[in-house]
Amino acid sequence: MRKGSIKIGWITLSFLTLSMPFRAAQLPPAFGIIKTLVGEWVEMDPHGNPDSKVISSFTLTSGGRAIREVIFPGSDHEMITIYSLDADDLFLTHFCVLGNTPKYRAKLESDKRLIYECVGGANIASENDQHMHRGSLTIVDSDHIQTEWLQFEKGRQNYKVSFNLVRRK
Repeated sequence: MRKGSIKIGWITLSFLTLSMPFRAAQLPPAFGIIKTLVGEWVEMDPHGNPDSKVISSFTLTSGGRAIREVIFPGSDHEMITIYSLDADDLFLTHFCVLGNTPKYRAKLESDKRLIYECVGGANIASENDQHMHRGSLTIVDSDHIQTEWLQFEKGRQNYKVSFNLVRRK
């Protein structure tokens, strides 16, 4: 086969590939839910009014294919969670103040509620090690969310943290 034939073949293949209509990327619903959270979120005071302290901040990154959440930004307890896709599965990688990095698979429980379950991670030898093991996020409405995280140690739940957050305007 001649070099010219190979070159024409590659040019033809490239042209055919580029001339195909691009299919709009269909993102899984779980990712779509997290994407609606882009912005800053504050805790509500006992009277249901927004506090001034930002608890969580969500931003798009990686060309809109991942979301970065900064929890307790600017504090000694600042942590980062990255939401990303693996095929149609939504995963969270949490860089925790406990010194470990659990990874979670998210599942839709309903069109407004995600459940996260730990599937392993760095610096977690077993479920006996202290780590945030399970969590949930519920969309109350476009400006209100509820989050809950369960910490495990010695294979059992030993701590629970919950937040009622409102979007900062």
